[in-house]
Amino acid sequence: MRGSRNWQGRLADWLAGDTAVLCLPEAGVKDALPARLAEIGYEPVRVDFTAIADKDDLMAAMARALGLDAWFGANWDALGDALFGPEAPSERAQVLVFDVPPSGPALDEADFEMLLQIVRDVAGSGRSVLKGAIVVGGSPFRGGAEET
Repeated sequence: MRGSRNWQGRLADWLAGDTAVLCLPEAGVKDALPARLAEIGYEPVRVDFTAIADKDDLMAAMARALGLDAWFGANWDALGDALFGPEAPSERAQVLVFDVPPSGPALDEADFEMLLQIVRDVAGSGRSVLKGAIVVGGSPFRGGAEET
């Protein structure tokens, strides 16, 4: 089992690097992470994957988490556009915090991988306010594969 010091060290390394996705499956991270991110100057955007079973559920959850209005098209392109953030970004970069069940998300693996690819693409752009996404609580895939 990894200690709290270890996840905080991994978080610091991730924030200093250029990888867009970090997995932190350690117990206790789920509640402590958003506060830690806010404390060091990031805006955590929490998305609970417990009730997300399909792409429609995912789009609805992302719209709620990001505070998107009815204009949100609820498709991959619209999500990518929304993740870039406002045209006049705030001073704080956003970090998506994906709370997944220990067994992994119920969402189809191809859809979850598409979500992660959009995060990678947007976070890799210099005009984005998105730092990336942190997957907490379990593996992003039912097979247990981890990234970073």
